[in-house]
Amino acid sequence: MIVTYALRECRDLTLFSFYGKKSIFLDFRRISKYNHISMKKIETIWHHILWSALEKRQFKHTQKSLAEFFGYSLSTVNHALTVPSQTGAIRKETKFFVLADFKKLLYYWASIRNL
Repeated sequence: MIVTYALRECRDLTLFSFYGKKSIFLDFRRISKYNHISMKKIETIWHHILWSALEKRQFKHTQKSLAEFFGYSLSTVNHALTVPSQTGAIRKETKFFVLADFKKLLYYWASIRNL
């Protein structure tokens, strides 16, 4: 009988099995409540911004905090915010950004989403 334990450290899920069998390393970015198999990294960031605005009433974020939370690079987070900031859905300030229009970001994401 193989005993398997799951340890959660630094948002990584690592599975260890005894008796010298395989150890499996699963990354948080691939298995999380935000990132499904069909979602891109940019869509994961948009989903988190929309979810936090709707559920937590948190409209103010920083690029660094999102990059650290998901384990993405700052350039990926910045790239995810370029088109929404051009359309006016997100307003960039000097040290943070604010979700200015919830519906604009939601409609933009729905228009490019390929189900």
